[in-house]
Amino acid sequence: MNLIELIAAGANDELEDSEHQSELLTEIYQNASEQEQQKIDEVLVCICGWQFSSLKDMEDS
Repeated sequence: MNLIELIAAGANDELEDSEHQSELLTEIYQNASEQEQQKIDEVLVCICGWQFSSLKDMEDS
Protein backbone atom coordinates (compact mmCIF):
# COMPACT_ATOMS: atom_id res chain seq x y z
CA MET A 1 0.00 0.00 0.00
CA ASN A 2 1.32 3.48 -0.84
CA LEU A 3 1.00 6.56 1.38
CA ILE A 4 -2.20 7.89 -0.23
CA GLU A 5 -3.87 4.47 0.06
CA LEU A 6 -2.88 4.29 3.74
CA ILE A 7 -4.24 7.81 4.37
CA ALA A 8 -7.50 6.99 2.56
CA ALA A 9 -7.90 3.76 4.52
CA GLY A 10 -7.28 5.59 7.79
CA ALA A 11 -9.72 8.33 6.84
CA ASN A 12 -12.39 5.75 6.02
CA ASP A 13 -11.92 4.21 9.46
CA GLU A 14 -12.64 7.60 11.05
CA LEU A 15 -15.86 8.34 9.12
CA GLU A 16 -18.00 7.30 12.07
CA ASP A 17 -16.62 10.28 13.98
CA SER A 18 -16.24 12.65 11.03
CA GLU A 19 -17.89 15.60 12.80
CA HIS A 20 -15.34 15.43 15.61
CA GLN A 21 -12.47 14.97 13.13
CA SER A 22 -13.69 18.00 11.14
CA GLU A 23 -13.84 20.12 14.28
CA LEU A 24 -10.35 18.96 15.28
CA LEU A 25 -8.91 19.79 11.86
CA THR A 26 -10.52 23.24 11.99
CA GLU A 27 -9.10 23.86 15.45
CA ILE A 28 -5.61 22.74 14.42
CA TYR A 29 -5.69 24.97 11.34
CA GLN A 30 -7.02 28.02 13.18
CA ASN A 31 -4.39 27.68 15.92
CA ALA A 32 -1.54 27.20 13.44
CA SER A 33 0.87 29.93 12.45
CA GLU A 34 0.68 31.27 8.90
CA GLN A 35 3.66 29.11 7.93
CA GLU A 36 2.04 26.03 9.48
CA GLN A 37 -1.22 26.79 7.66
CA GLN A 38 0.69 26.92 4.38
CA LYS A 39 2.16 23.47 5.10
CA ILE A 40 -1.27 22.10 6.02
CA ASP A 41 -2.63 23.52 2.76
CA GLU A 42 0.21 21.88 0.82
CA VAL A 43 -0.60 18.50 2.35
CA LEU A 44 -4.34 18.90 1.73
CA VAL A 45 -3.73 19.87 -1.91
CA CYS A 46 -1.53 16.80 -2.33
CA ILE A 47 -4.16 14.52 -0.79
CA CYS A 48 -7.41 15.92 -2.15
CA GLY A 49 -6.62 18.87 -4.44
CA TRP A 50 -8.14 21.55 -2.19
CA GLN A 51 -6.78 24.02 0.37
CA PHE A 52 -8.38 24.27 3.80
CA SER A 53 -10.24 27.49 2.97
CA SER A 54 -11.81 25.92 -0.11
CA LEU A 55 -12.87 22.87 1.85
CA LYS A 56 -14.44 25.07 4.55
CA ASP A 57 -16.31 27.04 1.89
CA MET A 58 -17.70 23.78 0.48
CA GLU A 59 -18.63 22.56 3.97
CA ASP A 60 -20.55 25.74 4.75
CA SER A 61 -22.53 25.77 1.48
